[in-house]
Amino acid sequence: MAGREHMGREDAPAPEREPEFQRYVRILTQQRWAVFFTLAVGLAVFALWASRQPKVYQASATIVVDASPPQVFGAEVRDVVQVGPGQYFAMQDYIQTQRRVLTSDSLARRVVKRLNLEGDAEFWVDGMPTAEEAMQQFAGSITAEAVMDTQVITVSFRHRVPAQAKRAVDGLVDAYIDSNLEVRDTSNVSASRWLADEADDMRKRLNDREVALYDFKRKNDLLSVSLEDKINNVSRQIDKLSDALTEIRLRKVARASEAGELTKMMDADPTVVVPNAATGSESLSGLKQNLAEEERKLSELQARYEDAHPLVRQQSAKVRSVQAAMRREVTLQIRGAQARTNEASEQERKIYAQLEAAKQEGLRITRLEIEYNKLKRESDALGKQYAMVQARTKETELASKVKVNNLHVLDYARLPGAPISPHLVRAGLVAGLLSLLLGVLIALAIDALDRTVKTQEDLETKLGVPFLGALPHIAPEAGERLDLHVANHPQSAAAECCRLIRTNLLFTGLSRPLKRLLVTSPVAREGKTMTSISLAVVFAQAGQKVLLVDSDLRRPRLKSALGLSEEVGLTSVLLDTASLDQAILPTAIPNLFVLLSGPVPPNPAELIEGQRFREVLEKCGERFERVIIDSPPAVPVADPAILASYCDGVVLVVRAGKTHQEQAARARRNLRDVDARLLGVVLNDVNTARGGYGYGYGYGYGYYTSKSPAKGSAGRRAVG
Repeated sequence: MAGREHMGREDAPAPEREPEFQRYVRILTQQRWAVFFTLAVGLAVFALWASRQPKVYQASATIVVDASPPQVFGAEVRDVVQVGPGQYFAMQDYIQTQRRVLTSDSLARRVVKRLNLEGDAEFWVDGMPTAEEAMQQFAGSITAEAVMDTQVITVSFRHRVPAQAKRAVDGLVDAYIDSNLEVRDTSNVSASRWLADEADDMRKRLNDREVALYDFKRKNDLLSVSLEDKINNVSRQIDKLSDALTEIRLRKVARASEAGELTKMMDADPTVVVPNAATGSESLSGLKQNLAEEERKLSELQARYEDAHPLVRQQSAKVRSVQAAMRREVTLQIRGAQARTNEASEQERKIYAQLEAAKQEGLRITRLEIEYNKLKRESDALGKQYAMVQARTKETELASKVKVNNLHVLDYARLPGAPISPHLVRAGLVAGLLSLLLGVLIALAIDALDRTVKTQEDLETKLGVPFLGALPHIAPEAGERLDLHVANHPQSAAAECCRLIRTNLLFTGLSRPLKRLLVTSPVAREGKTMTSISLAVVFAQAGQKVLLVDSDLRRPRLKSALGLSEEVGLTSVLLDTASLDQAILPTAIPNLFVLLSGPVPPNPAELIEGQRFREVLEKCGERFERVIIDSPPAVPVADPAILASYCDGVVLVVRAGKTHQEQAARARRNLRDVDARLLGVVLNDVNTARGGYGYGYGYGYGYYTSKSPAKGSAGRRAVG
C-alpha cells in the first residue's frame, strides 16, 4: 500500500504559490488589531512626549555682506586690514567664514557681557548658569545660514521667551558689526604706531648712508668729477695708448727690417745689391747710379785700351772711389737704422708703461665704482622704503578717521509669534509612521512565529499533503446545534464547501472506490466530528446511502452532536449485546444512518484491533454505499492508525490558526507509518472575514446565505 495516499492525484498540477503582496495583505489583515494597538500606543506615547516638551521660539535678523567697504578716498588709500574679500569670486568663502564667526564662542561671550546676561534671571529660565556655561548655552542657540545666490546672512536665535529671542539676536548682529569695525580700527591704530616708529628708524639709517656716500666721494676725489667721467677718461686714455703702442711696435719692426737689409748689403758687394724701398736712402741710390755710370765708362775704355792705359787706370780709380763711398754710405745707413730701432724700442717701453698705469687706474676706479654703487643702492633703497613708509603712514591715518564697514543690518528681528519647536505635525506624522511600521513589523513577527496551519499553501508546501477544501467559520445562531449547520442550512457557504470537498473526494476515488472513509484530526477540538457529520449529510443529499459511524470509543461525541439518547452502539455490537440492525439508527435526513459508539469500554484499542471490528465494518460496507467513520485524534492515540488500515481512505481535518504544523506533520507521519491512504486535508474554521485563505476557497462565500431554510431536522427519526 506504499504510495497509495497519492493515488488519483499524481497528475494534478503543482499548487500555485500565493503572491507575496497578497500574502502580506493577508497577514496584515489577520493581525490588524496588533497593528492598530501598536499605532495607538505610539500615538499615545507621542502625545505624552509632546505635552512635556517646552515651546521654543526663534527670532531671525538679516545682514548684508559687501565684497569691500566704501572707498571714501578712492582706490589709492587702503585699510591696513581688509574687512571684505575684495573680490567677488572669493565671496562665498568669506560668507562661510562669517557664518563661523557669528556662531563662535568669542562673539557669544562678547554679547553675553554686552547685554549683561550673566546675572539676568529672566533670560535664563532654566536656572542661572556660570559665565562659561552662559557662553556655551548662548552659542548653542545661534544659527547662521547664507541665503542662496545672495550676499545675505540670516542669523537666528532660539529661546523659550519670544522677547528674549529678539533681544538676543538684535544684540548679536550689533555686536558682530561693531566687532568687525573694531578689528579694522585696532589694526589701523597699531599699524600707524608701528609705521611711525619704522619711519624714524629709516630716517636715521638713510642719513647714515648719505653721510657715508659723501665721505666716500670726498676721499676718492669724486666731488668735482663724477666717477662715470673718470671711468670714461681712463677708458679713452687706454684706447689711445693701445693704439700708440701698436703703432710704435709696427714702426720698430719696420726699422729693424731696414737695418737687416742694410746689413745684408754691407756683407754683400754694395755695387751688386740694389737698395730697395726699405732702405729709403737717396744718396745710396745716387752712388749706385754713379757707380754704374763709372763702370760703363770703364768698360768702354777697357774696350778701347789696355788695362795699363792711364785712362783705364784713372777710370778704375774712380770706380773704386765710388765703391768706397757706397760702403761708407751703407755703414752710415746701418747705424742710422739701428739708432731708429733703439729709439722705437724706447718709445714702446714708455708707451707700454703708460698703458699699464692706465689699466691699473681703471681697475682702481672699477673697485671704487663697486663700492660706490653699493653705497648708492643702499641709500636709494632706504630712500624708497622711507618714502613708502611715509606714504603708507599718511594713508593709514586717513583711513582710521573714516568709519566704514562692509557689513550692515538689512532687517532686525521681528517678535516671533509661533514656536518652531516642537514640530507637532511633523513629529506626529513621524511618530505615526514609525508606530505603524513597528506595528507592521510586529504583525509580520507574529505571523513568522505562528506555527499554526492557516492556509492552503501551508498544507501543500510545508506539510506536503493534498488539499481537499476548506470549511468557513460558522457563527452559531441562538438554539442551533453547530454540528448540524450544513443539514439545517443546505444553501449556506459551509454546505457548498462540503459539496466541493465531496466532489474532490469523488475525483480522488476514481482509481479505487471510497467505500469506507475515515475522518480524523491531529488533536481534539479541531472539528472532525462536525466535518464527519457535514460530509455524511452532503453524500446523503447526493442520493447515496450513508452510514455515519462514531469510532471514538474513548470520548464519543456524535451522540451529543446529533442530540440522541440511545445507549446502543458500536461497542454493543462488538460485545454481542446487540445486533447491528439494532445499533444502526436512521436520521431525519434521507439516506443518512448513524452508528453511535455505545457504552464506553475499558479497552477501546483491543476492541478496535479485534477481528470482530473488521467484520462489523465489512457488513456495514455491504449494506451502505458510503461508510464515514468519525475517529479519535491521530496524535494522542493509536486508534486512527488502526482504523486507517480498515478503510479505503483517510481525511485529515485541521483547524485554521489552531492546529500547529508539527501536530499536523505528526498525524501525517502516524498515518503513513501504517501505509494509510491519506486522501487529503480539510482546513476547518477558516475565518473569511480576516482575509483570503489560500486560493479558490477564500472567495464566493457571500453568494450563499447562512439563513437558507432548512430542508428538515437532523434529529433522530422515531423507530417504529
